Amino acid sequence: MSNIESCEEEMTYDELAISYYDLIAKNSELTQRVEEQVKEIAQLQDERFDNLAHISELNDELSKLNSQLGHMKEQTGMMIVDSMFKHLKEHHTNKKSNSWVCDHCKGKGHIRPYCFKLHGEVKQF
Repeated sequence: MSNIESCEEEMTYDELAISYYDLIAKNSELTQRVEEQVKEIAQLQDERFDNLAHISELNDELSKLNSQLGHMKEQTGMMIVDSMFKHLKEHHTNKKSNSWVCDHCKGKGHIRPYCFKLHGEVKQF
């Protein structure tokens, strides 16, 4: 390469200074953007932490409610079984029960609330 060609390719001092100031301005702008993004990320992480804590609280509450529901279902099931046992005792000891007719299945000896076709057979213990 000759000196003439290298001079043509080289930038002048003024061009270099302008290019340098442009780069400084872009760097400053990018630095400001990065700082804003860092703040936004920190804010989002705080929100995430708060949301995870809230989710944990809701999961605990859901577990308690599911436990209570299971307990209530157990109690309800036991009450139904007790009621059906009472019915069976009455059915076998009470002569009147033989005249009962179920509205659901038209079977004799029981009434709708104790219909085996609706509620299933009662397992005797």
